[in-house]
Amino acid sequence: MTPDLSEISQLALAYFEAAGIRAWPDGDDVVTEHGRYGLINLAQHLGRLPRDEWPERVSWHFDQLTSASVDFPGWYEAVKPRLRVRLGGDQDHAMPMSRSITPGLRETLMMKIPIGAVSVTSEAAGRWNVESDVMWNDARNATLWDEPRTRSRLVSPDGYRFTRVGGSFWASSLLLDVGRFLPRAASAGALAVIPCQDLLVFRPVDNARIWADLLALGVAMFNLGPGSLTPDIFWWRDGHIERVVRWTDRGPLPVWSDEFRQAMASCESAA
Repeated sequence: MTPDLSEISQLALAYFEAAGIRAWPDGDDVVTEHGRYGLINLAQHLGRLPRDEWPERVSWHFDQLTSASVDFPGWYEAVKPRLRVRLGGDQDHAMPMSRSITPGLRETLMMKIPIGAVSVTSEAAGRWNVESDVMWNDARNATLWDEPRTRSRLVSPDGYRFTRVGGSFWASSLLLDVGRFLPRAASAGALAVIPCQDLLVFRPVDNARIWADLLALGVAMFNLGPGSLTPDIFWWRDGHIERVVRWTDRGPLPVWSDEFRQAMASCESAA
């Protein structure tokens, strides 16, 4: 069970106070003069540990984050192999190198470091003297081709088969090019969820009823974590991505475009 975020926030604030760093809560994050730290994934990890181990684990977590020395190379060829793109929600609009893909989904330019990855700053990108599109394309290509991945099958309670892609922190970013996994006959594209950072689940659009089962899988995985991203459903077709189901406090909210309605109608008529 995921701990209450207010309790984790208090542990985080106590850590920064002991370290002599001014910190304050802001929604699901803790903010300091050095950066913003999300608490949701940390809380999911703590939920798997005995409560008496939480303070030590919180201290270890923030020790790793605050001790990491981020040194952006001064020339582009040195940083290019380390560039990646991370998918996130609308809350990532405040990230310096972030751009919208569709409502509810953004991509952020990242640089890999030994203990994970950090977001690229505008200052660092400016020093590289490279066109923005070149950076984004290089980062996407490295994310899509250079990271390990595994594939397996999931079967919903109604018997629908879905493909599960995992194997790395960057697996969710494969949504950007999920078409590589589709058969040539999948002309209507794919429906996909990215419930966690290291997970992509999808199926070709071949049945008008699959979205409900996909949503149920996505919500369950999102709630379980760790690395929760979004339970929303996205439609990929010919390189274009749009959100077609938004998860709200009241349940699913379809936000179908005319093009997606036509795709669903075609599935119904072919059934």
